[in-house]
Amino acid sequence: MLNWLIGTLFMAFPLLLPIFILMIARKIGYRWPAQSLFMRVALAFYAISLVLIGGHAAETGLGLQEFFNAYYGAASDSTLLYYLGLACQILAIVALMFVVNWKVIRLYYGEDWKAPAGFMTKEEAEKAANADQVQPEANVAEPRKKDGRTE
Repeated sequence: MLNWLIGTLFMAFPLLLPIFILMIARKIGYRWPAQSLFMRVALAFYAISLVLIGGHAAETGLGLQEFFNAYYGAASDSTLLYYLGLACQILAIVALMFVVNWKVIRLYYGEDWKAPAGFMTKEEAEKAANADQVQPEANVAEPRKKDGRTE
């Protein structure tokens, strides 16, 4: 029974993986719009990889077993579609890394955290920060000289 359950899970994994990722992403949400864009890119690459691996299985004529072998990286025959499918899986993983680590990427490039949604350029963010600075009020005392006089 357990062997059947594990085998079924391995067979359903290629289709369940994006569903799990979408469930987690929907629960957590996106802080920046770029994360949503990279999530769409990742899912597109993943779907393309499944189509390419399915094309590999159809090209070799070995059926569903070859699809799962190719998905898990143990194809019996190496074709161009197989390698393109693996490349699309890698690109999907890279896009997911951008989704998860977008805050770190913004810090690396020195983005101002006041910039709304990450769409401001650095110059626009600096201009907005300068506009937000408070001008000194008129009733602020002048600095004192060393002997204590203000004149």
